[in-house]
Amino acid sequence: MAKSTRHPAPDVRRYRTGNEMGLGAVMRRVRGIVGVCGVTALVSLVAVPSPVLAGGDHSGHRPSATVLLTDLSSPKGLAVNGDRNLVVSQGAFGAPGPVLVYALHGPGKGTATPITDAFGLVDVAVSPVDDTGWAIGGDAHLYHQLGDGSIVDVLDIPGYQLTDPDPVDHDAPPNP
Repeated sequence: MAKSTRHPAPDVRRYRTGNEMGLGAVMRRVRGIVGVCGVTALVSLVAVPSPVLAGGDHSGHRPSATVLLTDLSSPKGLAVNGDRNLVVSQGAFGAPGPVLVYALHGPGKGTATPITDAFGLVDVAVSPVDDTGWAIGGDAHLYHQLGDGSIVDVLDIPGYQLTDPDPVDHDAPPNP
């Protein structure tokens, strides 16, 4: 019978060059770094004063709001168009009114220009792709104003919900 030449597993500790650390040392260093980051975040949240929470006078500036338009009919939808002007829809809960573009800068600054006829809208959005308008009407329809100014009724939301394609959401009665 021949002798077994079994070699013991090498002892990793013998081969360290001095730059490596054992698992325990690595874990202690990670915990230390995480602890320092956590304490730094906590101190920055507590130590940095927030103007909203501080209240009172802020360096001589008083909080204020500026009324841009008056005599609107139940305005609700707000958007910003490609020219960075404000788009306001009207008629959410009252009489229909035209969609207005309020010039925030440029030669017409401070003026409102109607871009539709009187229309009862709940919300409005402007496409960043082609600067066309999208809106939800008080009749729960989705409308799209094309580049040429024409308005298309894209979707009858209550009609769509009658088919109830969502197998989980079964509102009774269906919500528009």
